[in-house]
Amino acid sequence: MIYDNLEDTNELIAIDSRTLKIKARWPVAPAGQPVSMAMDRQHRRLFIGGRNPKLLVVMDADSGKIIGQPFPIGDRVDSNVYDPETGMVASSTREGTIHIFHEDSPDRFSIVETVKTEFGAKTMALDPKTHNLFVDTSDFDAPPAPTGKQQDPERSAY
Repeated sequence: MIYDNLEDTNELIAIDSRTLKIKARWPVAPAGQPVSMAMDRQHRRLFIGGRNPKLLVVMDADSGKIIGQPFPIGDRVDSNVYDPETGMVASSTREGTIHIFHEDSPDRFSIVETVKTEFGAKTMALDPKTHNLFVDTSDFDAPPAPTGKQQDPERSAY
């Protein structure tokens, strides 16, 4: 199966990798605008990061059922990773945080910590040998003052 987030419909689809046909379509609620995803292949769990509302949900990859309660995460999630050796799940956000969770069992998860990184450090990778997480970012200018047209301007890289 291939799993894909559909941001515009707040769903995840399961695609048969041989026929390329959609086999299932599941809502990711209570999360919304799903952007990031990682998978525990052994226990068939998908970790889906949503931007609106800002939540990480755990989904059964076979039934589409949401497992347990969602976890709050920071603004503009971009990446999720799962480390099968440690059972750790990490979710990185543009606001400069990595949210760390632990898979206590296939149906139970706990918050471990929130690590402060740098603004914009949302793209993340896991080194499976060292279990280190890597994020990248740029130097950003201070955001411009709000105007009548743009009440919440974004920082820009220089």
